[in-house]
Amino acid sequence: GEGITFDLGADQELCEGESVTLNPQVENADLVWQDGSTGSTFEVTESGMFWVEATTDCGTFRDSVVVNYTTPPTVDLGTDRQLCNGEELMLEIPTGDYTITWQDGSSENQFTVSQSGIYSVELSNQCGTVTDEIEVTLGEGITLDIGAYQEL
Repeated sequence: GEGITFDLGADQELCEGESVTLNPQVENADLVWQDGSTGSTFEVTESGMFWVEATTDCGTFRDSVVVNYTTPPTVDLGTDRQLCNGEELMLEIPTGDYTITWQDGSSENQFTVSQSGIYSVELSNQCGTVTDEIEVTLGEGITLDIGAYQEL
C-alpha cells in the first residue's frame, strides 16, 4: 500500500466573523480532528492550531495548520485641545499590526502638534480602516494690566 499525502494548506490570517473550512480531501481514511470530531471537513471560527489525523491500512498521517484571527484597528486621538503659546501636544498611536498614516502622509506612531489645525490619522490592516481626528487651537497669551499705581 501507498502512504497518503494531504495538506491542510498554509497558515491563515482571518478577520473577525470570517470562517474557513479545512478539507484534507483524503479518500478511504478515518479522520480525527484536534477536538476529537470525525467529519470529512472542519470549520474554523477562532484562532488556534488545527490538525487532522488520517488513518488508513498503511498507517496514520497528520497535518496541521495555524489560523490567526485579526481585528480591525481602533484609534482615539482624544478630545479637541487648546494649547498655549509655545506648548506642544504629542499625539501617539500604540504600535501594532497595522499601517499608520497621518494627515501629512507621515507614518510614525507619534505626531507632534505645535500649531492650530485639524489633525487626523488613519490606521488600516487587512480587516479594515479606521480614522480619527482632533482639532487643536492655539490660545493667545493674556496680558494683565491692573492699571497705574495710585496714591490714595
